[in-house]
Amino acid sequence: MKIINRLNLIIVILFIAVTILFAVILINSNTITKENRTHLLFHEIYKGVTELDLIKYDYLLHHEKRMEQQWNMKYKSLMNLVNAAEKEEAVKSIKADLVVFGNKFSQVIENYEKKQKLIQEEASEREINSALLIEKELVTQLLIKSHSIFSECALLAENAHNRAVKISKLSTIITFMIMIFFILSIIILLFLVSRSISKPLNKLKQGIEIVSKGNFEHQIEIVSKDELGDFASAFNQAIVSLKEATA
Repeated sequence: MKIINRLNLIIVILFIAVTILFAVILINSNTITKENRTHLLFHEIYKGVTELDLIKYDYLLHHEKRMEQQWNMKYKSLMNLVNAAEKEEAVKSIKADLVVFGNKFSQVIENYEKKQKLIQEEASEREINSALLIEKELVTQLLIKSHSIFSECALLAENAHNRAVKISKLSTIITFMIMIFFILSIIILLFLVSRSISKPLNKLKQGIEIVSKGNFEHQIEIVSKDELGDFASAFNQAIVSLKEATA
């Protein structure tokens, strides 16, 4: 193989190694970004449900229309966030829980208004107590559902974070291994190329020194079929011509 071809081979191997390294880093970087985005999404949902829970408690304490309006605005904003990320499989389950959560809160509002109407109409104590029992049951269901969403969001966010950390560590290991392979390959190739060049060069140098001392019978033996082999053949031919001219 020609020397230029050997050097080109090293360049090709360098290019392939760099390309593989870049591809691995890019793929892992995209995966880590996706997992971090998923972690942030569930964190935002967790935060939104927490705010809804606080507004819910304020409403149950004061039953103000302002609290109801705040809850509806926050709930709508949270559902928009969930709908935008619905392609995430895990979000579908959370969305279903949020729909139930919203329906239960609407039932709480309706039941409170019904209870107030019964009080204004001076309904029987049994009807009023029945409305109070329904309210307690709905509040309990709201509490259970919110805690369920909290637990699910926290678990999914933690899983996404753990996957991102795991992929990051794996990416570091793979990158390190590729770099080691890359460096070792270059060292070995450079050594082989250097050896394949230096050895014939030494023979060529020794032959030239012998011929320079007047020994025109000496022939340089270089078996390599590269530029050095061609040079040795040309040099031997030149010695033959010089010998004939001198004779």
